[in-house]
Amino acid sequence: MVQFVTDFVGNPAILIGIVALVGLIAQGKRLSDILVGTVKTVVGVLVMFAGAGAVIHTLDQLGPMIQRGFGVEGLLPSNEVFVAVAMEQVGNLVAWVMLGGFLINVLLARVTRWRYIFLSGHHVLYESVLLVLLLQAARLSPLATILIGSIVSGVLYSALSALTRGYTREITGGQRMTIGHFGATGYFLAGLAGRLFGDKRTSIEETKLPESLQFLKETVAITSLVVAIFFLIVGAMAGPDYIATELKISQHWIVFAIMQGLGFGAGLLIIMTGVRMLLAEIVPAFDGIAERLVPGAIPALDCPAVYPFAPNAVIIGFLCSTLAGLVTTVAMRAAGGVLVVPPMHQHFFMGATAAVFGNATGGRRGAIIGACLNGVLFTILPVLAWPFTHVALAKAITFGDPDFCWTAILTGGALRILGLTP
Repeated sequence: MVQFVTDFVGNPAILIGIVALVGLIAQGKRLSDILVGTVKTVVGVLVMFAGAGAVIHTLDQLGPMIQRGFGVEGLLPSNEVFVAVAMEQVGNLVAWVMLGGFLINVLLARVTRWRYIFLSGHHVLYESVLLVLLLQAARLSPLATILIGSIVSGVLYSALSALTRGYTREITGGQRMTIGHFGATGYFLAGLAGRLFGDKRTSIEETKLPESLQFLKETVAITSLVVAIFFLIVGAMAGPDYIATELKISQHWIVFAIMQGLGFGAGLLIIMTGVRMLLAEIVPAFDGIAERLVPGAIPALDCPAVYPFAPNAVIIGFLCSTLAGLVTTVAMRAAGGVLVVPPMHQHFFMGATAAVFGNATGGRRGAIIGACLNGVLFTILPVLAWPFTHVALAKAITFGDPDFCWTAILTGGALRILGLTP
């Protein structure tokens, strides 16, 4: 039963599909329309995840090469690795916190002005694991862990979705959606920085290019080209022998670099196709929820939902976030601090999203500043969060997303002040 609840509630495709199903039923649609709309919603999510998987595969190859080329080793900020290890310790309570947090989120959407339903199911899982791990390390009872974890996570799902709503409205032109993601504070700061230091009239999507550079507007092509060049540079620094022996790549390293760039571009194209398919189904379905169940409900979607609105900002955000993160890592190493393995997943997904937010409020300058700011956050915040996650999981791994780090810092700090953890 516990595994069923964990797998069911924690599956983003199923979770979003259920929301679409409920919305279509509430609208009184025909059975055939309900089935088609629900299935297309789930398929849209799966298509998006298939693209994400292709991107992640490429980044998984890039991370070790950067470690080798730049000599960076140390703390690993990886949500997926942390959760996989932690679930062995606390998996029996995680399902109940997931369910409780989601119910709190729905309740808040019903009775408060925060009319947002958090639909990033993988982040529901990650946040639940983090809170259960911290609360169990403080030796709280299972009941107390479930109650506190459900309340804290449910409030965060609503609050973080509310935090991104204003800027998401600017990005999408007023569409009924927001971003439900544990990078929300970083996106909010990117939007704020763009407003303070940028000029929204200079959108990176409307940059005038000479005829010879018009190919730069072909997002998939230029993304593939830039990532391939990035792989060539990092591959040359890591060395062909390292790529062949340690990464076990049989291709010539130059061919490997080019193919990784093309694969990355294909993954991005798949993500954007899935997002368009998802939005086409989930937004109308939410009208039914708004009318019957939660008046005025707004879906809080995963961060790639904004990529189609500023595709040029996506690649700029990835590059700027990565470079800012590497510079910060090198500076921390020179100062004798903890070394942070570059979290390439975060640099792409959240660096890109931060650039979209910064571009909406501050144009080109806002996109660059927003992405660089997030690159710095991805490097510094895991170091600040690690002392608290290390108490519960004594390994050199921690979370990477800003709001998971804030959760660890604030919750772990409160437990320490109360004398419940060392």
